Amino acid sequence: MTVSMKSPAVAPATKRGPAKQRPPVDINVASRLSLLDVAALLRVSRKTIYNHVEQGLIPPPDGHVKNRPYWYSATIRPLVTGGAA
Repeated sequence: MTVSMKSPAVAPATKRGPAKQRPPVDINVASRLSLLDVAALLRVSRKTIYNHVEQGLIPPPDGHVKNRPYWYSATIRPLVTGGAA
């Protein structure tokens, strides 16, 4: 008789498990960037993005989809690469 044992390497899922990893964003590809994408590229929080938009440090969103802002990668690229927007 054989006994099968599950691998202990995978922790069981919980209601509030770890956050899912977002795939990396390529700023050189023409695409729309979400608020989370822009925050990740600039290494700041979502709130900081909103504050910087209000202060004029980051351009306003290029549009909204279902009330969620997005920026084109060409709009954010100068901020990431160190150029002026």
